[in-house]
Amino acid sequence: MSLEPTVPIGNVSITPIVESALWSSPDAWIPGQDHDSVIAATREWCEVTVAEDGWIVVPVRCYLVRSGERTILVDTGQGEDSPFASMIPGWRVDAGDLITDLAAAGVSVEDVDQVVMTHAHPDHTGWNLRTIDGALEPTFPNARYLLCEPDWSLVEQFGALAAPLVALREHGVLDLVPADTTLTEEVRLVETHGHTPGHVCVQIDSGGEQALILGDVVHHKIALATPASREGGDSDEALATRLALYARLAGGATRILASHFEAPAVGYLRPRGDGYEFSETP
Repeated sequence: MSLEPTVPIGNVSITPIVESALWSSPDAWIPGQDHDSVIAATREWCEVTVAEDGWIVVPVRCYLVRSGERTILVDTGQGEDSPFASMIPGWRVDAGDLITDLAAAGVSVEDVDQVVMTHAHPDHTGWNLRTIDGALEPTFPNARYLLCEPDWSLVEQFGALAAPLVALREHGVLDLVPADTTLTEEVRLVETHGHTPGHVCVQIDSGGEQALILGDVVHHKIALATPASREGGDSDEALATRLALYARLAGGATRILASHFEAPAVGYLRPRGDGYEFSETP
C-alpha cells in the first residue's frame, strides 16, 4: 500500500512498509471499556481514525532492514488472499501488494536474504509464499525463513491456515530458531513470548542507537492508555510480557517500530498518568 520514511539506526536502515490494513471494533484492543472516552483522551497525543460505524483502523506493517550486506524482511503481512475477512466476522480488510512496495524501495524478491516472522499469525506470514501454477512457492527464493521454535506448535491449531508454514518446511527453507538468535552483528531476536508461544521482537543496536520492532506485543496506540487491560485473547503471559516491556522502554532512548500503529509508527514510549503515550521524540 505504501512506503514510510526510512529510519537510520546507526549503520542500519529500516524501511516501514504498510502492506495492508484491518478495520475492527475498538473492543478488540480495549475490551470492556468506554471506547469513546479512551479514544478522546488518547487524541490529546495521537490521531485515531474512526469509521462511521465506530470501528478503527489497524495497519499491517512489514519492516525492510538493511544491515551490512544483509537484506532482512521482518514479517510479510496478509498476503494475496487475507484470511481475516472469513476468520473474524465483520472485520474489514484493505489489501495491498508487498512485492510492489518492495520494488518501490529498490528491492526485488531475489534480494531478500532472510525473512523473520515475529510470530506465526497469518497477518505476519502472508507473503511468505505465492501461488504459482497452482502450487505454493516461496516468494523470496534466496531467503531463509526464520520462526521461533515454540510457534511451530500453532500449526496443529491453525488447520488450513498453517498451509504456508507447512509448505515452507516442505521446501526446506524454514529454520526453527531459538528466541535469542543473532541475525547480524547489529540485529538480533528478543524473546517476548505470550501473544503466541514463540513471539519475538527484533532488536537493532548500531552506532550507539537502539530500536525495537514490536510485532504484536501491542496492537493499537489507544491500548497504551490502559496498559493493565487485556487485549482480546490475551494470556497471562502476554500481559506480563507487555507490562515488563513497557517498563523497560518508557522514557528511554530505544526507538519503537510498531507493526500495527497508525502513522507515525516510529517513536518512543513515555509515561503518561496511569499509562503511557507514544511520541515521535524522546
